[in-house]
Amino acid sequence: MDTRKRELEVLLEFSRAANAATAVDEVLREIASAVRGGFGYDRVGIFLTDASDSRRMCGTIGTDENGRETPIPDDNWSTSLDTRWDAIYSGKADYIYTDNAARDSKLFLSSGKPVAHHVLVPLRTPQGMLGVIGVDNALSDRPIDEREAETLLAFARQAATALQNVRLIEELRNSEEHLRSLVTSLTETLYSVRIGQGTVIPSFYSPQLEALTGYTPAEALTIPDFWRSVTHLDDRSKVEQAKEELAKGCSLAFEYRIVNRNGEVRWILDTPVPVADASGRYTRVNGSILDITDRKHLENRLRRAQRMETVGTLAGGVAHNFNNYLHMIGLQVTESQECLSNDHPSAAWLRDAQDTLQLASGLAKQLMAFGNKTEGSRAELSLDDLIARTLALVQPSLGSTIRVDHRPDSDVSLVLVDPSDIEQTVINLCFNARDAMPEGGTITIRTQNVRVREHDRNRPPNIGPGEYVRLQVHDTGAGMDAAIQERIFEPFFTTKTMGRGTGLGLAVTYTIVADHGGWIDVESRPGRGTLFSVYLPTVHLPRAASTTQPAELPPFIVLIVDPIEREREQLARLLESLGVDVLTAEGVSDAMAVMWDAGERIDAVVCSLNLPPVDVTQLTNNVQEDDARTTLILTGERAQVRELSRNGRNSSLPVLSKPYAAEKVAEALGIASSRNGR
Repeated sequence: MDTRKRELEVLLEFSRAANAATAVDEVLREIASAVRGGFGYDRVGIFLTDASDSRRMCGTIGTDENGRETPIPDDNWSTSLDTRWDAIYSGKADYIYTDNAARDSKLFLSSGKPVAHHVLVPLRTPQGMLGVIGVDNALSDRPIDEREAETLLAFARQAATALQNVRLIEELRNSEEHLRSLVTSLTETLYSVRIGQGTVIPSFYSPQLEALTGYTPAEALTIPDFWRSVTHLDDRSKVEQAKEELAKGCSLAFEYRIVNRNGEVRWILDTPVPVADASGRYTRVNGSILDITDRKHLENRLRRAQRMETVGTLAGGVAHNFNNYLHMIGLQVTESQECLSNDHPSAAWLRDAQDTLQLASGLAKQLMAFGNKTEGSRAELSLDDLIARTLALVQPSLGSTIRVDHRPDSDVSLVLVDPSDIEQTVINLCFNARDAMPEGGTITIRTQNVRVREHDRNRPPNIGPGEYVRLQVHDTGAGMDAAIQERIFEPFFTTKTMGRGTGLGLAVTYTIVADHGGWIDVESRPGRGTLFSVYLPTVHLPRAASTTQPAELPPFIVLIVDPIEREREQLARLLESLGVDVLTAEGVSDAMAVMWDAGERIDAVVCSLNLPPVDVTQLTNNVQEDDARTTLILTGERAQVRELSRNGRNSSLPVLSKPYAAEKVAEALGIASSRNGR
């Protein structure tokens, strides 16, 4: 009776432990513990069938000759199985029992002592064979009778069920991890919503939602009517129409705009797929959202370039015929003047006609320049020298209220250009800036070498990456809104009053720059002035052959902003040891001036928490607004970092605490620590 009670207690305790287990190894240890401690066998060995070959047994866990738990090497059992195992595999025998294992299975201890009583019971479920449990009493020589073998068999059935359950749990967990990894690696935002009678209830958003909208999936699922709230007001009707189509079971893909948490407008491609339930009613929509904002920018640039080319071809043809007519009219006016004396009443009218013809001829020449892509006389020259000569001529026409600040770069590369074309470009941009500042202001002109990369968003699709000289003309005028910027280079488009402009200056400039293999870009906001950037390819001088020299890395430029000079110098020395070019600034205003001068060359900004919190916020917001690709890093003492984390300010930015380790700084900047060899 006591034996039966003990066996039941062992089974109950094992059941509790196995149900709490979450891994196969845990269940195997519970099996071994129950067999040895509960049923009192000297040694136990647990062997599982191989996943690729069910006839092969793999050792897992067992007991050595000193009574200690130990792993069982697979190769000890992969070739030692005899035909007696067939009875277990085929189900002809519930278990295998022998009172002389040394004779039947050649089992001996390493000391040479033969093993007598030995039992093998299968770990079997209705789904198949999982393995076997082997026991013996080779250390104590206690006999094992067949009643014990039957009790062990009952335990093995319960153990097999527990083992199968935990295997299923592991497989499910691995499957979930694999699926989570796949979802995380995708570019698209995945989503799933339930649809009912006029309702749409989101049930899932993938982690990419935060990068797209600024809201985490958890936040989005708690905001009522979240997706409608972020959809651009002008596109909500389009989304509502798409919902009606989805309710009918139509799969579709459509583009529309959203407004993210920072107020930035993003274009997305939404691809929803309706899913029906067993009754055929569409109750769910699964889909993906792809951010196509950059693609839209490129498409707009390409359409603009194609439109300009078409209009240019038309304008060139019209201007040619127009100029011929003007020439004929001019001859007739000249002949009429020769027939009349200077005091004739009509002579003054003819002189006015001649002056008007000169103006019309100038307009025709601009039209032909806009439409004509023929290459003039070009030379390799310094852009700054040409700008200085042009400004000397144009300065008097700008007026006394306009100040021109020319900031030449002594190291700027040469460009291959038609000097008269570039002179006209500088004049057009300066006059455009003058007209934008009727009350006066400043025109800042600067040049610098820039490396245009493959992934740069501002690069037109028909322009290749490489080395360019960038000419920038910035005014402090009223600026322009997005609608005007979209049309600024169109011929005859002007915001000036009648008689103040033809609307051809910027159109001609656009054509000149494109004809030189470059492009022109404009950045402007109402109240913040306008910046025109002209990119011209540099002259590639021939290089001597040879060389097994590795390609030189582009300069990596970091701006350090810290009010404490000693701290700036310390971090600057560390960065320079990593092969990084360093710029420094004492405060926010200095930093913005440095960033303005450096343009797009700054790769990272390291902002110290020694600055006041409001200055840190202002600087990080300005950097992210001007160029989202610039890496932002905060630095400070450990106490400052803890305070930052506690207040939640700028918590999404990487933070480096002192003392700085070169490896940590390089990792935060995303550069190799060996870069100092460049």
